[in-house]
Amino acid sequence: MSAAIEHFAQPVTRSRQVRGTYNDAGDYLPGTAASETILAAVQPASDKDLRDAPEGVREEAEFSLWTREDITEDDTVTGAAEFKGKPFRVLSVAPWRTHRKALLGLAK
Repeated sequence: MSAAIEHFAQPVTRSRQVRGTYNDAGDYLPGTAASETILAAVQPASDKDLRDAPEGVREEAEFSLWTREDITEDDTVTGAAEFKGKPFRVLSVAPWRTHRKALLGLAK
């Protein structure tokens, strides 16, 4: 699969919400979104992807994403031609030895 990632990878933007903090007065200060361009291969979620998906993810998953980069649940991914300008949320991640496979659903 690593060769396929290299061959089909395209730049996409991964955004992650940074956790908030509390100031000295005890007020919560929400975190900001940190964005980074990563290389990933994106394709429609296959029947096998959906069959193997965790319960509750099957109904939402539209794409699978393969990358060597760090990606976690609830990250937002944008910029792939397949997304047609829409943002997608990472629903689940399966870490492999050399890469990660994520299932993506439309961000709400």
